[in-house]
Amino acid sequence: MFNFGFNFLNLNPFMNFFMPQYYAFNPFGMYGNYSMGRYYNQQPQSIFQMARPTTYNKAKGEYLVQNAYAGLPAENPDPPMCAKYVKNAVVNSGLGRYVYGNGEDSKYMFRGNMNFKEISANGGDLQKLPAGTSIVYDANTPVYYSDGTTGQVGEFGHVLLATGDGSGISDRFEQEIPMADSGVYAFIPV
Repeated sequence: MFNFGFNFLNLNPFMNFFMPQYYAFNPFGMYGNYSMGRYYNQQPQSIFQMARPTTYNKAKGEYLVQNAYAGLPAENPDPPMCAKYVKNAVVNSGLGRYVYGNGEDSKYMFRGNMNFKEISANGGDLQKLPAGTSIVYDANTPVYYSDGTTGQVGEFGHVLLATGDGSGISDRFEQEIPMADSGVYAFIPV
């Protein structure tokens, strides 16, 4: 059987056969462009950082939200399992693999995922983020809502997907995305 560097078991609807495949170890991508010459003093840079797109991908975002809606449980789980359902939506959309961890740990999963790019979120209007944007809150982050009520994220943090209309989805549908002045991270699909 021929294997041309393409893993047919992990099909991604946003990849085609001719896209470059990224490997865990690439000695040429880890140290800039060249190890000798004018680029010798360049800061080490991963091949994942060099190849990452920078613009929002609407098709990926809408597909991710569609899969998040499809994966919603019939009843709100107790204890909350926001990270599980968001990560399942990412996997079912073909945008990454499942990485274990809680809501707060999800920021590391999205930072290492080629299909997402971190954008500034602190103090911003999180309700205006486009569909499929992953929003991660640190543990015990104070949050507030447009009606003036306040709250606090739990001890394991929180993660949700923006639906594009000001609401969010994780292990439940959230009518309004909580706002925070710090301790919040946003990742757009690229």
